[in-house]
Amino acid sequence: MSDADLTPVIVGVGEIKDQPQDRAAGQEPASLIETALRRAEDDAGAALLRRLDSMDVVNVISWPYDDLPGLLSERLGAAPTWRRHGPVGGHTPIQFLHEAAARIACGEATVAAVCGGEASHTATWARRSGADLGWTAPRAGAVQTGGDWLPARNRDYIHPLARRHGVTEPVAVYPLYETATQALWGQAPAEGQVESAALWSGLSRVAADNPTAWLRTPLEPGAIAAASPANRMVAWPYPKLMVANPAVNQAAALLLTSLAAARAAGIPEHRLIYLHAGAAAREPLDWMARPRLDDCPA
Repeated sequence: MSDADLTPVIVGVGEIKDQPQDRAAGQEPASLIETALRRAEDDAGAALLRRLDSMDVVNVISWPYDDLPGLLSERLGAAPTWRRHGPVGGHTPIQFLHEAAARIACGEATVAAVCGGEASHTATWARRSGADLGWTAPRAGAVQTGGDWLPARNRDYIHPLARRHGVTEPVAVYPLYETATQALWGQAPAEGQVESAALWSGLSRVAADNPTAWLRTPLEPGAIAAASPANRMVAWPYPKLMVANPAVNQAAALLLTSLAAARAAGIPEHRLIYLHAGAAAREPLDWMARPRLDDCPA
């Protein structure tokens, strides 16, 4: 097999949004991810899931599974030799995509899946109401009476001074970067807020046309920037509509193969997405150990 035959390509993409009127009817993350994977297979137009030899699952925090990759493999009738439920981190989806592509390029895998999903919309409701969801049995001891499950947030790597003052969560740290970069760029805070609101407004217009987006109402910049009873201030300068929304039931999946496998499966050339390169760099986990707040060497 030539090097060209080992070229990694994305052949299928799948998504799902589960937004039931009855919160108790919400699907668990494993079911959402399974559906996303099957939709990715349908998108590819080829029977690939049973041939999986690589599966990366982005860390799921809304439900504590004992072995999520193993559960998904069993449901799909697959037996991937590479299975990983990754660590928490916003960088992991693109990292897993790059690493899956590298395994294909090295001949270590032929069909790979990168997937993830959350059901915080339902899980949070169940935790607050004490409802029993009847989802897959959780990791031993993880869920207490009444369905109380909160993910562990180990911030021991953050400087003790930051922990003492509660500056550990992203929503509390990002304002420091916000004000530092505004100072570097010569912006007043109000100017920065206008610029951010315009960006979020554009994202809301994109979401309005996406059937799998959770919120599909296009919003004007003024409605995003101004705090109100419906848009409470979360952490200055961010009202709710400027903060990522974790309370969703959604999943997504990518299927990758080698170019040779894609062609053998009859997937037409115009359906292939080529991955040309990938790169990564890392900053210190402790934000106080970083040399500046207005620049990122990585």
